[in-house]
Amino acid sequence: MQQPQKERTPLTLGKKFRFVEWFVESGIRVLAFFSFAAIILIFVFVFKEASPIFFGKSEAEKTAAKDSMASVINAQSKSVADTSSGKEKVEKVIKGKGALKGTDVTVKVNEKGERKKVTTNGGKVEQEVYDPFADDTPAKPAETPKEEKKPEPVKEKPKVVIVPKIDSVKLAAQQKAERDSLALAHAADLLAVLKEKAEADSAIAKEKRDAEERKGATHLAKMLTGTTWQPVSTVPKFGMLPLIIGTLKVTLISLLFGAPLAILAALFTSMFAPKRLREIIKPVIELLAGFPSVVIGFFALIVMATIFQNFFDYQYRLNSFVGGIAMSFAIIPIIYTITEDALTAVPHTLRDASTALGATPWQTAFKIVLPAAIPGVFAAVILGFGRAFGETMIALMATGNAPLTSANMLEPVRTFAATIGAEMAEVVFGDQHYNVLFLIGAMLFIFTFTLNSIVEFYVRKKLLRRIQGH
Repeated sequence: MQQPQKERTPLTLGKKFRFVEWFVESGIRVLAFFSFAAIILIFVFVFKEASPIFFGKSEAEKTAAKDSMASVINAQSKSVADTSSGKEKVEKVIKGKGALKGTDVTVKVNEKGERKKVTTNGGKVEQEVYDPFADDTPAKPAETPKEEKKPEPVKEKPKVVIVPKIDSVKLAAQQKAERDSLALAHAADLLAVLKEKAEADSAIAKEKRDAEERKGATHLAKMLTGTTWQPVSTVPKFGMLPLIIGTLKVTLISLLFGAPLAILAALFTSMFAPKRLREIIKPVIELLAGFPSVVIGFFALIVMATIFQNFFDYQYRLNSFVGGIAMSFAIIPIIYTITEDALTAVPHTLRDASTALGATPWQTAFKIVLPAAIPGVFAAVILGFGRAFGETMIALMATGNAPLTSANMLEPVRTFAATIGAEMAEVVFGDQHYNVLFLIGAMLFIFTFTLNSIVEFYVRKKLLRRIQGH
């Protein structure tokens, strides 16, 4: 009778602590954390600067704007009051520049027309300041009185003064003429004062209307449906519809030209190209992704625009068609690489089964392999769309930068990214234009983030399920 054998304990290797593995693992965790933190910080920064568009300005900013408006109105009212009171007083502050070398100079003119220059920061005035209201006649230097000996009074005989006879009629007429001239002068002065007051009132009213229009210019619905992009104006217009249309036009043209070429090249590489040729084609196409976008934009600006204009004979040298073709050079490597990987990942059993059933290689490629890799191809197209949607330099150099609302692809356009690149360096910090540009950046961020999330969390899983046969 055999005795039952004792169960052997499984052989296990004790996990030893290795510093290199721990260091690499910790580095990967830190890198992942910083990547996630960078995304959150970018998200917070962009939306923080665009928040005045959504929630309005804070109470402190509103108070500062009201104080600035009140100071302008008070200054205009003070100038009118000084004019109406009959004073010829003018105060002009000239900010130092040029030969003044940073000196703030105040020119004051009193009632007598005398001009006086005063420096507020103790600097030396090195340039003559012209004041149209001042009296340019040089003042006579004051003479010091000399002590003179008083002559002894001489007694003179009293003279007889003969008073001429005054004509009362002429005197009355002369006095009446003087009164009439004075009345006319006062009436002219009054009319001038009233005219200046009316102009000041109209300027104040216009400033209030412009302030209301500027306040309503950043209404989100009005911005998205507005057809005029004119940010530099007394009353700016932030209509984003031309920018949306221009961005979509350039992106769709680049996809229509670049996506078919990239997909067909990937299909040829994975199905028909010999191994030696495949090792050459794939690195060469992927090398195009390393080209700086400014080089592609410069090539489109100098070479492609001239060739296309001479061939098609259209009016505008830079337009959405040239920009879209140049943009396709930037998205072809992305679409090609992802599509080729998806086609290569299709199991060879599907190809062998199709060939065994009598299908030609082209039928196998288009009817078996390509449909099986559709999720990967779709992911490649979406990533290419996001790349073209956010491209800056090519759009800035090759599209013409004109915010036009038109479906004609031979007219200039302006994209979201090109607008930020062209105008961000010239805006005033915290201004309406500044906040609107950050709103455009937030819209780009949301769009590209959404596309990348769809590819990563939906299309990729669907592709893996189809390849694994689930």
